[in-house]
Amino acid sequence: MKLLFLTCGSERARDAFVVYQGHHGDLGASLADVCLPAAAYTEKSVTWVNTEGKPQLGRSAVPPPGASREDWKIIRALSEVVGTPLPYDDVLTLRDRLWEISPMLVRYDAMERTSVDVALAGLKMLPVAAGTARAKLSGQVFKKPIFNFYQTDPETTKPHYTLIGGLLELGERDQE
Repeated sequence: MKLLFLTCGSERARDAFVVYQGHHGDLGASLADVCLPAAAYTEKSVTWVNTEGKPQLGRSAVPPPGASREDWKIIRALSEVVGTPLPYDDVLTLRDRLWEISPMLVRYDAMERTSVDVALAGLKMLPVAAGTARAKLSGQVFKKPIFNFYQTDPETTKPHYTLIGGLLELGERDQE
């Protein structure tokens, strides 16, 4: 039997047991065999990287409702169930581990410069598409590959009149 573990996603696989971990009950939750209710961003202590590449620290504003839990607590509990418990019993221990793995993730509001060696290693891993092998840099400003990143997150992709009005305004400004 296959296992599909969704975190705020909505895929469905044939012959798979689907576990959904999320907080807003989208299509993925309705397709799942088991739902693990997660806390929303306002209900948990979080670390995220903003669109500028700067790690941010968030604290809960309200407690999570009902049976919902912070994501790391759900993963921690599952690790016990499968017989390989993770050594994190609180968010501070988890952040200590983040420091060990990637110190940048706990240097809040700071951005690390990309080393030339890391950038070149990443470029070497990119597949060379047809016709781009001899491409040269033109000096032109790069265009964003995703114009409307506001709609790439499940929390913001549901129809919302205020959001739609703002997006229309952004589109008009970008055309000017």
